[in-house]
Amino acid sequence: MPDVAVPDFWQFLASMGVGGILAAYAFYINNKNQKDHTEVIQGYHKVETGRTEMLLTVVKDNTVATTKNNVVLDALHRRLDREELDRKNGVS
Repeated sequence: MPDVAVPDFWQFLASMGVGGILAAYAFYINNKNQKDHTEVIQGYHKVETGRTEMLLTVVKDNTVATTKNNVVLDALHRRLDREELDRKNGVS
C-alpha cells in the first residue's frame, strides 16, 4: 500500500475522481480483510499444532503400553503351553 502521508498520493487519488477513491477504499478493505484472515488462520494453526503434539504423545504412550501387553501375553501363552505339555506328559 502506498504511503498515504505523501501529498502526491492524495493528488493522484483526487485526479482519479470518485471511482478512484472507491477503488482505493475497496483495495484497502480487501488488504485489511486478507491480513485479518491470515492472522485467524495462523491462530488455528497454533491450536492444531498443539492438538497434534498431544495426539502424538497419546499414540506413543499407547504404543509402549501395547508392547508391554504383548510381552506379557507372549509369556502367558508360553506358560500355558508348557503347563499343557506337562499335563499331557503327566508331570506335576
